[in-house]
Amino acid sequence: MELEKNGFLYTDEKVDPVGVYDLLLQGNMLNNRSQYLVEESLRHSYCLSVYDRNKLVAFARVLSDYGSVSIVRDVILLPDYRHKGIAHQIFDLLTNSELFKRTNLILWSRLDVPFYHEFGFRQLNRKIFLKPSILEQK
Repeated sequence: MELEKNGFLYTDEKVDPVGVYDLLLQGNMLNNRSQYLVEESLRHSYCLSVYDRNKLVAFARVLSDYGSVSIVRDVILLPDYRHKGIAHQIFDLLTNSELFKRTNLILWSRLDVPFYHEFGFRQLNRKIFLKPSILEQK
């Protein structure tokens, strides 16, 4: 999938492991992961990257069995690119994806912000938010 919107490229076809590591490092989100472990996690996840020309400016990773559960991790956006609709587009793409809409979508985040609730997530505990699958919303 590749989508160009407002001058940004959203893609699940091109991931820059070094760029992702640098984003996570800048955002203090490595949680003791080495560059090798970050690269391994990328190989075993669905990755959505956002580029401004050739510069990686945002990223999200989803772990999924594609049948019942998907976990959204490592959502990060460079501070200079906030308030440009990028995070909204990332969550719109993930929550409406055919890959994940039949699964319970779990968001792992340190923050409870109203933004997550706009996409159907509800807080389960301090760090976990759940967006029930379309099958469980009936």
